[in-house]
Amino acid sequence: MPSYTIAIIILIFLTTVNTHCQGMSDHGDMNMPGESMGGMTGMPMGEEPIGIPFSRHGSGTSWLPDSTPMYGVMQQAGEWRLMYHGAAFLAYDKMNGPRGDDKVILTNWEMAMAYRRLNEQSAIRLSTMISIEPLTVGGAGYPLLLQTGETWNDEPLKDHQHPHNYISELSAYYTHSLTRNSAAFAYFGPVGEPAFGPVTYLHRTFGLDDPLAPIGHHWQDATHISFWVATLGYNTQKWKLDASSFNGREPGENRIAFQSPKFDSFSGRISFNPNPNWALEGSYAYLHSPESLHPEEDTHRSDVSVMYNHPLSPRSNFQTTFLWARNRISHQNLDAYLVEAQLKHDQGWTPFLRYEYIKKSAEELVLPSNFPLSQVFNLQQLTLGATRDIFTTGSLSWAIGGEFLLNTIPGNLKSVYGDNPTGWLIYLRIHPKRMAH
Repeated sequence: MPSYTIAIIILIFLTTVNTHCQGMSDHGDMNMPGESMGGMTGMPMGEEPIGIPFSRHGSGTSWLPDSTPMYGVMQQAGEWRLMYHGAAFLAYDKMNGPRGDDKVILTNWEMAMAYRRLNEQSAIRLSTMISIEPLTVGGAGYPLLLQTGETWNDEPLKDHQHPHNYISELSAYYTHSLTRNSAAFAYFGPVGEPAFGPVTYLHRTFGLDDPLAPIGHHWQDATHISFWVATLGYNTQKWKLDASSFNGREPGENRIAFQSPKFDSFSGRISFNPNPNWALEGSYAYLHSPESLHPEEDTHRSDVSVMYNHPLSPRSNFQTTFLWARNRISHQNLDAYLVEAQLKHDQGWTPFLRYEYIKKSAEELVLPSNFPLSQVFNLQQLTLGATRDIFTTGSLSWAIGGEFLLNTIPGNLKSVYGDNPTGWLIYLRIHPKRMAH
């Protein structure tokens, strides 16, 4: 069945099941500090017993700015608080030039979390994320010039972004307060995200309006789908230290399979949220044999990021991310820089831009044999786009949007990419409505 047919069926299904969500409470119904939650009185609305709000929690154990808007549906089920969120983009993707391609795709991810306060000192959170991109995008991924990473039919993907796994997270998180202002926590999952990098691109506010992955994804946050992740950490109300051990091999072409439980890689991260609008972090990871085509190679990965969110009104906010990351492979340092900015406006226009500067080798780009494998190229990609909310149905917000990509490449790559390495997308987007803080 063609991917666009599957996409249309799924969109009809989402519209149908949305009637179930209309009865669920939104964030505005959440208990405020001091009110009861799940029958326990006097406990704050924060997920952490020390009062850290739900809005700070990003992917895995990473932190967002506290003021970041939340998009989802929340309801109470006995002692458990349930939350559902995600996004889907039905898109026509067109990349130009000799390495270009075009495709109708449905990028998507859906997440469910269950949270429960066990007592005044401890809480537990269960999380799962799924994606049907192996069906709606396909194993060869979607067209994206200059993108690299992972394989299809035992060949390295080039100028395409791979689909996400059917099960992209399956984890449990436990936290216990040590003092009034400090806590220890543990995170574990057969599929999860180790302590590396900022919140992955899918879970930043920017990812709710741009369906494309950064071309530096395998420098910055590709570890967001890792296997057998075990994390321990300590945090205060502003600082956090966490460290992980996990299987360093990236997901294979079988998007439903799990890697074996090998704890052969590790990572560590320090995070700092000085006030509600800022989130800063720096991290390091050692990845043992991440690439299936080069099992003899290990990767040393580092990053520093700054995220800023500024609420402008109850329905709008400005968000930006600055990110540097480095892969060190076989004594070669390859850097990637990213800047994202977005003026998110519910029920209106949301303009956004992303700029990336990245160094990739000829081997990474899968260039013809006349290029030395270790030759490094400085690449730039600028994305300009906008979405326009058009209507809501129940708890879902629908929008249309589009974006344009401009790539800057060295002159000697024009024989491969042509004189017009550009691309564009148009799409229909769905995600849950904003929940009031």
